[in-house]
Amino acid sequence: HNLAIGGKLQDLEDKMRARLKQLRSLHAGEKGILTSAFQGVDKDRSGSITPKQFIAAWARLQIPVSTDEAMASFNKYGQTRDGLLPYGVFVEALLVGRNRLVGMASDIRKGAFVAGKSANFQGKIIYPQCRKGVFTPSGWDGSAALRSAQAPDAALELTFVHGYARDCLANNLFYTSTGEVVYYTAGVGIVYDKAAHTQRFFQGHTDDIKCLAISAARNLVATGQVGKTPHVSVWDPATCRQVARLDFPPVRGICALGFCRNAKLLAAVGMDNNHTIFVWDWAKGKLLTELKGHTDVPPKVYGVVFDPYGSDSTTFLTYGVNHIKWWSKQSQGGAGGDYAEVSGAFNAAGKHTVMS
Repeated sequence: HNLAIGGKLQDLEDKMRARLKQLRSLHAGEKGILTSAFQGVDKDRSGSITPKQFIAAWARLQIPVSTDEAMASFNKYGQTRDGLLPYGVFVEALLVGRNRLVGMASDIRKGAFVAGKSANFQGKIIYPQCRKGVFTPSGWDGSAALRSAQAPDAALELTFVHGYARDCLANNLFYTSTGEVVYYTAGVGIVYDKAAHTQRFFQGHTDDIKCLAISAARNLVATGQVGKTPHVSVWDPATCRQVARLDFPPVRGICALGFCRNAKLLAAVGMDNNHTIFVWDWAKGKLLTELKGHTDVPPKVYGVVFDPYGSDSTTFLTYGVNHIKWWSKQSQGGAGGDYAEVSGAFNAAGKHTVMS
């Protein structure tokens, strides 16, 4: 038929699909709406209608159809010897069959739509997550895919964190200089105001935090995370702003941290098999010393503490599973680089784990 060949029938069918899409609701789908319209003109419920009834059904849906257009549809979708259209066949073909036929006849896409690229495709899409492939919906023009690839207009805002990282073995819960409580859960540093029952957050980590230290003045916090190449963040608990970031080699994570008494030095213990100790002048971002701490399957070191009262503020100790060790500054060339190690001796009861 010339009308169908000229593509006018295709335009009409697009209008039909668009109208049915407008009319659909939670309790009435496109197929049900169209079937009900045909049943409304099929008084004897024979399942077949004349061209005049076809026109009347679409008029109920506010889509004008001419006699020529009705006959083109009858010729395209098949009619009985009596010149009647089985409208069940038409409904299925109009709302389901088009994309399937297009997919099988021509266009087949391999792989899902890619963000930033046109998604104006109609046909069959094959990708590993679906064994038999899928078809684009009726009336698909790709605009929905472009919209979904963009960041949403709204954003989530963290207001309160429930829970506590009870599985961490290092000390991780302290009071700040203002009497607030600082701790962490997952990858978030938390400052809790007990009086107001509110929290502030430090969110400068990219993976789970595993240890936390606070300065003697309780106005600086250091947190260390896990990861192939982890980092330590030094931050102000009053503002939750980062004041320094220290990047580490591949040691799996940081399991313990400690400030010296004047907070100029920061010691960090890695989660590698040597529990490597790193001593930093953190304000300058300068690594001063790297020591082999304790050889065992990590994490076996639970803490590092600088001497708070002695004559040498650079002396510190490490402790954990079946060990405690003192580290004292030596001249260049001494044991352990410029630190000497002395291991604690346990009594006759035997070795035990030191927790704090």
